[in-house]
Amino acid sequence: MTIFRLHGKRFRFTTKKKRAWKEWLVSDAVLGSLVVLFTVATAFAAFQASVAEIEGGDLDVNSQNSLILGTTTYLDSNMEYLEDIATYDTYNLLKDDDPEAANELIGRASPEMLAGLKREGGPFDEVYEEARYETAVSLMKEAQELNEEGNQADEEANEYQKAAFILAIGLAITAWASLFDTRPKLRLIFTLLALPCLGIGLWLLLITAVT
Repeated sequence: MTIFRLHGKRFRFTTKKKRAWKEWLVSDAVLGSLVVLFTVATAFAAFQASVAEIEGGDLDVNSQNSLILGTTTYLDSNMEYLEDIATYDTYNLLKDDDPEAANELIGRASPEMLAGLKREGGPFDEVYEEARYETAVSLMKEAQELNEEGNQADEEANEYQKAAFILAIGLAITAWASLFDTRPKLRLIFTLLALPCLGIGLWLLLITAVT
């Protein structure tokens, strides 16, 4: 307690209130609550990281499957395109000399080519190419979208892992603080070090969850 004068009056200054909040901060109740909070938050962050990682892995697998299927479909479309070109060339060679054989040959052409023959400027126009490669292009776009979603899930898992790591550090510091029963200053220092870990960890959890 400190006594000082101001304008002839005596005032007393006490540090009881200052000591009170320090004693409260390092009390078993506060440290126990911090341990519980850190434990729950760490477990939640680890669980969310695991879920996001599994989701990212599934999306990556689906992306690879769509890419493989799209590539295979694209190669098949190329072969069918070449077959249609060969059929059309043969048809043009036969239509004057052997119309019956030419008509029989063109009857076995692909639906895309038959539709193109009815269009002006066909059969191998832009509409034919879009129809021919539509499935392959769709699968490749799907693969790209799945890959992007997988990357986002992986980034989300990384953020949750960061939060879990920071919260685990805070939990360890709080646990150490609880061991210093006979050394209140060290107990206070460790508690004050744990609080930023709690704030940063919860902030990362919140930001990752809403983005």
